[in-house]
Amino acid sequence: MFAIDPLRKPKALVSTDERVAKWEQTGEKPSPVMVGTPEQTGALLNFVAEDRLYAM
Repeated sequence: MFAIDPLRKPKALVSTDERVAKWEQTGEKPSPVMVGTPEQTGALLNFVAEDRLYAM
């Protein structure tokens, strides 16, 4: 887990296939703030669409 320094905002990085593969290989997260692509976000929302807590 990363601690975020309140004085220095971390740079958000897009979760590309290459970054995810490197993260899985090394265990080192590319950035404490990772942002999904539109396709990844759509897949997540489709996956949880039937969950009772979806609206949250």
